[in-house]
Amino acid sequence: MLHPGLMIQRCILVVLLVLLAGRLYAQDALKQSQPVVATTHDPIYNDDNYTWGIFYFCREDPRMFPPKRSGMGWTINFASSAAVFIVVLSMVLLIFGNRYYRRYVPGKAKKN
Repeated sequence: MLHPGLMIQRCILVVLLVLLAGRLYAQDALKQSQPVVATTHDPIYNDDNYTWGIFYFCREDPRMFPPKRSGMGWTINFASSAAVFIVVLSMVLLIFGNRYYRRYVPGKAKKN
């Protein structure tokens, strides 16, 4: 069994590698496409590109993290497979990391 410190380091390493891969993927996609400037003609302002009004899904937009319509921050383009992978991986790490922490870290075990 791995030491808890090593497991946490490995999880952090995996997250950093996924973020780096996503960054490289986004840079490559942007190099291959025309630059998209956030104007009123930007796909982020088209309501047809939103599922249930909150999930941005536009296959024509190469950006993995386009700006939000409100102008503050970024949203996730769920048409990008890399962005969906990052979201799913983050959820899995949060769920199983919490279970691992509660089970194997001394002093944090469940009490009967």
